[in-house]
Amino acid sequence: MSDFSATEAAFTGFRFARQHPRTLAVWAGVQIVISIAFGVIMVATMGPALMQLQSLSGQASRDPAQTMAMLRQIGPLYAIFTPLTFVFYAFVYATMNRAVLRPGDDRFAYLRLSMDEVRQFLLILAWIVAWIVIYIGVLLATIVGILVGAAMNSLLGPVGGVIVTILAGLLVLAGVVYVVMRLSLASAQTFDCGRIDFFGSWKLTKGRFWKVFGTYLLAFAVALLIFLVALIVNACVAGVLGGMGAIASIFRPNMVSVAAYFAPAQVAVLLIWAIAMPLIGAVMLMPGPEIYRQLSGAADPALDPSTFD
Repeated sequence: MSDFSATEAAFTGFRFARQHPRTLAVWAGVQIVISIAFGVIMVATMGPALMQLQSLSGQASRDPAQTMAMLRQIGPLYAIFTPLTFVFYAFVYATMNRAVLRPGDDRFAYLRLSMDEVRQFLLILAWIVAWIVIYIGVLLATIVGILVGAAMNSLLGPVGGVIVTILAGLLVLAGVVYVVMRLSLASAQTFDCGRIDFFGSWKLTKGRFWKVFGTYLLAFAVALLIFLVALIVNACVAGVLGGMGAIASIFRPNMVSVAAYFAPAQVAVLLIWAIAMPLIGAVMLMPGPEIYRQLSGAADPALDPSTFD
């Protein structure tokens, strides 16, 4: 059975960025358009309510009724944005899979509106159902762990009870991570096979948990480094354009009005994130398709591994 190179897979996204800068530029442009549209709609419809909710969250004693009133005001729009977010990520996953598994199909910077995106959307819905099941399982395991910890507390003393509870929590976390790693190739396999395949990844990753986990961990470290660099650049640019107060806009933008939201410092932050996020997305999401490609022999290599030789 085929195997895969962990380092080659982990650096797939970074290698793609080096070899396809124009594609990254197109993705950044799309990201800018989406960010601007999202910002305008969000601020115009519920900006003041979000600002009030932020101010309430910073108060030591806040009025629950006032908080609920704010949540009712922004709830309907979140109900619309949430499925749109799933649609967005369906396009993202399909694009990343296409770039790795069908490298020659690079029209429109690998962006499409096709059944591949529809299947990724349905797969995301399946993952949501799976996460609900996992959450219920974790909740039940937590309750059992608390009960066991309480029982151990009477037998082993307070320290022993705490240790047992912590160990039970770590065991549950390890189980969740194990399942996620084993099913992590579902998106790539669904894209390649042209049908929703949620559990086929389990067979491909058999006996390779640690190698898959190490690949994603290395890719996450690279993505985190890029994020930190972008964060530092954002802080410097925002500070220069808007002073120290503008640095806070990186995480908590002024949403009182559309004009306030698109102040020069905030626009600069938006543009920098628009450049950084496609790169971070490629680094984080391309290792999965590359692992799948190497294990299944699904396609010719999309990228030149010698970039890092």
